[in-house]
Amino acid sequence: MTDPAPAQLVLDVHSGIVAMTRGSFFEGPCNTEALSEILTSDFWDGGARVLTGTARVGKTHLAQIFRHETGALVLRADRLAADSVPRAAERAAVVLEDAHRLGGDAIREQIAFHLFNQARDLRQPLLVTGRGAVRDWGIALPDLSSRLTAAAQIRVTNPDTETLRMVLVKLFSDRQLAVPPGTVEYALHRMERSFAAASALVAALDRANLLRNRRIDRSMIREILTQEQEGPAPRGGPEFPSPFRPQTRLP
Repeated sequence: MTDPAPAQLVLDVHSGIVAMTRGSFFEGPCNTEALSEILTSDFWDGGARVLTGTARVGKTHLAQIFRHETGALVLRADRLAADSVPRAAERAAVVLEDAHRLGGDAIREQIAFHLFNQARDLRQPLLVTGRGAVRDWGIALPDLSSRLTAAAQIRVTNPDTETLRMVLVKLFSDRQLAVPPGTVEYALHRMERSFAAASALVAALDRANLLRNRRIDRSMIREILTQEQEGPAPRGGPEFPSPFRPQTRLP
């Protein structure tokens, strides 16, 4: 009888997802100002804020913190419908996620415009999130474009190297995983530079550590990152969307 093949290291992105609460939020120079802006009492008294940044920098996490604090209704820009406006009127605050997806959809642009007007009339906080600058969203409705541009702009960026390093060390420590500093550095310079990717990577390494019953090292990190870059092997497990975009070729 041959020994069974070692378990393939497949990243289960769901195991890397944590509750998007204030307690699970990693705060650093890249997002401290944004966190402060959405929690300020001036905002809660009414008005609109537009929170922008690249993909996976924590916009949704910030929006969820705002929802937990205010009881806001969360609406997706690509799912806006006729009942979105009256539903929003019943809540203390509103979040409109992924507003960069509004461009080119005349009906949803009109609905978003009515959300802005209603929020103003009700003195209701409205937090809008979107990827990239507002000017690049392709908004065709002039009145909506002007509302978005006139709103207070909040920018969140990718974490700097030192902050991401501290986050990785903390995540490993929280799972009681002993990972040498050199191994942490190896992961740090090859993974996507986002808090979400750090959480998913550590979760995948924890699972691999249990499956393989061996220490976390560079080869394990390389295997996971390479697999996520190239896709699972033909005999591998299920495919999962990758949260990793390695910045360099993995040596």
